[in-house]
Amino acid sequence: MATTEHITREETTVPAVRPDPCTAVLYVCAERGIYIPELPAVRAEEEGRAYAWARGWRVAEVIHDPSTDDPKPLHRE
Repeated sequence: MATTEHITREETTVPAVRPDPCTAVLYVCAERGIYIPELPAVRAEEEGRAYAWARGWRVAEVIHDPSTDDPKPLHRE
């Protein structure tokens, strides 16, 4: 007599991967400088990394958002 296999949902789905609570994404949005355009963004990233390091967080990714005509992020696309 043949047996029927019962496959549960738990066996067919990939287990959810929970993000590490000590991981952060650094979002850098800084107005360009007059003499050295990249300097404000570099400083903002350094400050963000120092903030994360002081709290024991690992920076998983850094996102650079170039400043546009409207510096208010909520007003931009």
